[in-house]
This record gives sequence, structure tokens and C-alpha cells, in this order.
Amino acid sequence: MQTITISEYGLLGLDDSVENYNKFKSAKIDKESFKLLEEFAKNEGSEIFSFRGKYLLQAKSYVGLIELKNGTIIEILPKIYNDNNDIKIHKKVFINLLKILYDLPNYKFFESGKFDEEKMQLLEIFIKMFLEEVEFIIKKGIKSDYIEKTDNLNYLKGKLLINKQLASIYKNKFNCEFDEYHLNRSENRLLKTTLKYILNKSTNFKNKNQIRLYLEHLYEVELSKNIESDFRNIKINRGTNHYKNALTWAKIFLKGNSFSSFIGSSVAFSILYPMEQLFENYVGYILKKEHKNVKIQKSKLFMKDENNKRLLSPRPDFIINDNIIADAKWKIIDSQNDFSEKDFYQLFVYYHLFNVNELRLYYPKSEYLQKEKKFTYLDKINLNIIPIELPISLLHKKTSDEEDYKKV
Repeated sequence: MQTITISEYGLLGLDDSVENYNKFKSAKIDKESFKLLEEFAKNEGSEIFSFRGKYLLQAKSYVGLIELKNGTIIEILPKIYNDNNDIKIHKKVFINLLKILYDLPNYKFFESGKFDEEKMQLLEIFIKMFLEEVEFIIKKGIKSDYIEKTDNLNYLKGKLLINKQLASIYKNKFNCEFDEYHLNRSENRLLKTTLKYILNKSTNFKNKNQIRLYLEHLYEVELSKNIESDFRNIKINRGTNHYKNALTWAKIFLKGNSFSSFIGSSVAFSILYPMEQLFENYVGYILKKEHKNVKIQKSKLFMKDENNKRLLSPRPDFIINDNIIADAKWKIIDSQNDFSEKDFYQLFVYYHLFNVNELRLYYPKSEYLQKEKKFTYLDKINLNIIPIELPISLLHKKTSDEEDYKKV
């Protein structure tokens, strides 16, 4: 199994010189994999790749991984300014964005210094993160629950099923319905099913050994026969809160529960996220740490046509302290010309609709955009452009759950 790593807007091609075609991280790909990826880009993957000539495919603004039917894995990592295409930095940023998105803890294997982000595939990193959550569950305690069962018994237990008893030819046995305290609850079935699934996906020796070990801990648990039903029946409460993160990963692996999941005739598996939404989520995370009152806005204002039909709903990304409107834009600003008039005009509309004092646009920090830039419109509307440093290292106040996690 080969892994090919590129960045957003990087290119994949058959030519050796593809790596120098543009400023983003690009890579050469073999003919068989290119053909499969070409088929993907023509159909369900048109949002992920675009064609650049006959033998070039360019990634768009999605990050994550795609496993092709021939086993080749394509990793697409966030574009970052002035990084010299350092894969380790790209992966750290992406992983930290996912930690924020899913409210995941800092993992021990990241902090140990033994983890090599550059050599380890994204898929193996995700598997390792899931395995650490399963380890946390095992050490804190795998939970049992009362499971409803029916059986023919030599003695009466629970409720006698009258109709079945009358129809039974074995009159010396009792058809009973009863509750049994057992590990075979929905949460554990989903964990075991995910472990079985990733056992076939992983090629990392340590990961595979851990998977087999944790499967032994769940030997009494059945595999999920209905994944959708088991996810609906999950019970997260005080006693099962330590399952929450592992079940988040279970959804990603079993249901393709990333922002976008693409599986088709040429793609076997994918975990993909639009960077615009990851960046917006990250900006919201920062703003909530800096301000007491940050609203992720869902506007109730609508533009309507003559038939009173709703057409548009103006929705700024954030309202800060009830007097600042802000949007987050995932775009590397290399010069003054890269600012979009459309983004500015959109904010001016918000200014008149929401009656605020200040407008803000958040962009990722770049070589050109190192510090805040201030603009004024009609001598009264203040628009501030604010650069955001991407999370290469992630520092935040640890919750009690995270402290428990580190102890085990």
C-alpha cells in the first residue's frame, strides 16, 4: 500500500516534474491510481479534484484522506504559508483542527515525543487516536447494561411468554422474557465493530497488536448487526461519559461521519473535511476564549420575493459582544489584490442589517498578512482584517476528563 501526500491546491500527475508545477505540495502518482482518481474526479469527487490538462489533477479545498480501490492512499493536508512543504507541520495543524472540532483531548502519544507525524499515515494517526480512547474506556471500566433476552429455560425467569408457551412442543421448558446484566450493549457493540473494521485497514504493526488486544477485552460482546440502530441507542450519561470520544471516532470510521464522505466505484474509503468549515470552527474556538459573548449566528432575517417566498438568509459567522460582526475566510492573502470585494460588500450588508459598531474579517496568517489591517468605509464604518495563526501546537486549559485521561 502506497501513500501519496499533497496539500490543498497541490497537483497529482504522471510526470516527474509535477512537484514543481505550483507553490503547493504536489506529487507524482502511478498510472493505475491516476486512472482511478480521474474516474473519481469526473463523478462524485468533482468537489475534491479539478482537472488541469489531460494528465494533471488539482486538489481543491478539502483535507483528509482518500483510499482508492487499489489500496493507494491520498493524503490532502492544509496549505500553510512559509512552511517549506514540511509534512510534519501540515499534519500537526490538521490534527489540532480535528481536536478542536470534536473537542478531543491532547493525546499521550503526541506528547511523548515518540510520535513521528511525517512517517505515520493520517489513517494510522486516526486509528491510534481511536485506540487511545478505547484504552481509556478499558482502564476506566467497560460498562454493562440490562439487555432484554428471550429463551427456553428449565425454570421460570422474568415474564412468561404465554402464546409461545402454548405453541411450544417442549412443555417441560418455560418460554421466558427477562433482563440480563451484560456487556453486550450498543456502545460496546459499536466499539468492537469499529475495532474489527480498522483491523483490516491498519498496516501499522503496533496498531494491529493493540486492536487484537482490545478485541480480547470485548470477547463477550457481539458485533453490531444494525449500526444505525446502535448509534441511536447510545446512552451517554455520567457513568458512560468516558465513551464519548471513542464513539465520535466510531462514527467517523463506520458511518463516514466527517463533513463529507465519498465512496464510489474507484474509492474504498474516505475521511474529508472542507477547510473553510474547519477554519471557521477554529476561529470560533479562539473568539470564545477571548470574549464572553460570542454567538454562532443563525439569522432569522430573510429576503423575500413578490410571492413572499424566502430567498436568502443573511448569516454572519459570528456576532461578538452584540456589537461586532465577523466572518472567517479560509484564504491565504499574499498581496492587497487577494482581498475579495465580495467579502467586504457582504460585511457592509451585515452592518446595515444588524446595526453594529465594527466589522471584522479573519484570515489565516500569511507572509503578507502578519498583523491587523484597518480600513474605513464612508468615514464611519470600521473594517478590521485580523490574521489568525494556525494551531501547530495546541494549548488549552485541561478539563477534569482530560486529567483523568492522562492519569490512566
